Amino acid sequence: MTVDVSATSAAPDSTANRTTRRGGMRPEIQGLRALAVALVVLYHVWPDRLTGGFVGVDVFFVISGFLITAHLAKEVAATGSVRIGQFWARRIRRLLPASLLVLLVSAIAVLTLVSQAYWLQYLREIVASTLYVQNWELASSAVDYLAAENTASPVQHFWSLSTEEQFYLVWPVLIVGAVWLANRTGRVSARLAMRVVLGVILAASLVWSIAQVASDPAVAYFSTFVRAWEFAAGGLLGLFTAPVWRSVGWQRAASWAGFAMILVTAFTYTSATPFPGASAVLPVAGTVLVIAAGHADGALGTAHLYRWRPVQYVGDISYSVYLWHWPLIVLLPLVLDRELTGADKLALLAATLVLASLTKHLVEDRLRLNKLTSRRSVAVTFAATVVGMGAVIAPAAYGISTMNSQVAELEAERAAVEASIEDAAQTGAESETCVGAQALDGDATCVTDQQRELIPAPAVASEDIPELYTDECRTDMPEVTIKPCRFGDPDGSVTAVLIGDSHSASWFPAVKLVAEKRGWDLTVYFKAGCAWNAASQEWDETVQRTSCAQWNEDVTDRLLADPPQLIVTSALFDDQWGDGAVAAQIAIDGFATSWSALAEAGSTVLPIVDTPQTSVEAQECLLAGQPGALDCGTPRATALDRPDVMSLAAAEVPGVEAVDLNDYFCTADFCPSAIGSITVYRDRGHLTQTYATTLAPYLDERITDTLGASVR
Repeated sequence: MTVDVSATSAAPDSTANRTTRRGGMRPEIQGLRALAVALVVLYHVWPDRLTGGFVGVDVFFVISGFLITAHLAKEVAATGSVRIGQFWARRIRRLLPASLLVLLVSAIAVLTLVSQAYWLQYLREIVASTLYVQNWELASSAVDYLAAENTASPVQHFWSLSTEEQFYLVWPVLIVGAVWLANRTGRVSARLAMRVVLGVILAASLVWSIAQVASDPAVAYFSTFVRAWEFAAGGLLGLFTAPVWRSVGWQRAASWAGFAMILVTAFTYTSATPFPGASAVLPVAGTVLVIAAGHADGALGTAHLYRWRPVQYVGDISYSVYLWHWPLIVLLPLVLDRELTGADKLALLAATLVLASLTKHLVEDRLRLNKLTSRRSVAVTFAATVVGMGAVIAPAAYGISTMNSQVAELEAERAAVEASIEDAAQTGAESETCVGAQALDGDATCVTDQQRELIPAPAVASEDIPELYTDECRTDMPEVTIKPCRFGDPDGSVTAVLIGDSHSASWFPAVKLVAEKRGWDLTVYFKAGCAWNAASQEWDETVQRTSCAQWNEDVTDRLLADPPQLIVTSALFDDQWGDGAVAAQIAIDGFATSWSALAEAGSTVLPIVDTPQTSVEAQECLLAGQPGALDCGTPRATALDRPDVMSLAAAEVPGVEAVDLNDYFCTADFCPSAIGSITVYRDRGHLTQTYATTLAPYLDERITDTLGASVR
């Protein structure tokens, strides 16, 4: 959401010259800025009241396209080309000082106010924002199953700033290319060539936007390619002569209609609206209408809405307002240690305006308008930029390095836990201190050390993931490719398969240890968000799991072609199936169908009852620093508040019996977040690899009890 308030000049025949200015600024554009930033901020503060306020970003994109293109066109008309280096230097001096200030403050705030559990995510996003690639960082996270539990960082809003900076980087190059082409051919004017280039970009980007919103909406929202047409729409307006309004009435009507189109979308669109795509046409067209109409003065015009000095002032500081509001929204609850009240939110808005005003006058204007800095060479500007970016990246890099060191320590600690379990399996000796699931083993003689440091440390628990989470072993949610991964003994007497979604993959550390102990040939089929279930085609398409049905069919066919002796599976049952008993029965029947086909082919199917879900409060309790305590956790009734579809499906298939190990997660009425000095969960629903490792002896015992000597 950056806009260059200095770039108000336009080409001689452009719309920009057909309007009244105040102090060099177009009042209707200042009004649009004020409206746009108000929509975004109010949406972020009260998302349930202004459900479509996110369209304010699209308004800014159009304004930027209009002003920057008009400015570049004027330079082309005057000099025949664009001094790209000078253009970039001006944008840097205008935009980066304020943004780097906010990023530096955010980095320091994260290191001093935020739990280390969020450092890696937040600090990585700060680095991405500093380099203006935050939109692509978020697009990557949107399709990363491991990032599903990510929270909003203090710099998440920099995605739109990154999109605009990429626009500033590419746009003048395209303009120069269009001018070069016009001069080369000699058949068209430079202005016509620029119009053609922008027209092609607008059409191609809009088509791509509509297509990608339909196929991959999470990525589409952040993609520069999907948003390019919004800049082009404003840019084309800056290159065309203003409409010759037959009457002032038509001018006023166009302005009113434009503002109405923006406001209607702000109040009627929601997070469920496919966006941007075709839905963005309305706010974009509304912004174009307002700019094209110009200063609609008079008693019946729109000017009296935006000429009010406070509105003009908010438009003037809109960039800084946007920069400051989101870090305050994210960080203030952490400082207060509670959710924001209505009074807190009003105070937050006031603080945003104060910080924005100070930043505008003391940082933005000082560096942009100061004659000394404005006359500095392009090289000096670029050098200063590198220094400024380095000042932000340095503290972020320190925090990332600190967390990476803890992750490295985790690798060694987990290896030690695994070694102790393997030694116990070989010697039959039991350790004196309970490790992990041993602490809930009623027959164990070990003692739990409540003061022992947790493994993994809660701050890095999210990094304690199975080795299956690689491109070689994991089929992502949109994919259908089967990616079998083999472990254990390839010549083992027993062929075993672990198959299913991430909750099935959570059991991999335990299954792998059992396979290695027994000398099995183990193959894993893992697809993120996809249970091994014949009814997966019933899932809601909006959760992007339609590929699951094809994957299920292909994997089942492969297993039927060469049935393994043992199949281990588990799965999450959640709202992907819908609500109520009907949805549960669909899931149960789907599991039973898949299992029956392999059971009839001679495989032994071993479903594992899904693990309990922990709570946000339980995770925060551990992060608050209570190592080893059983006080952090979730009531058992809450943690297991879902139908046990594994057991219910097993009851429908002769010879199949579900394995229930939940007594190694919960006491009679409570499910601790840390057991036997091991952190149980890496997020609300997935086990840490370390805790899953401690379950291996108990899984081995249940397999032996259930299947006997046939799989030894």
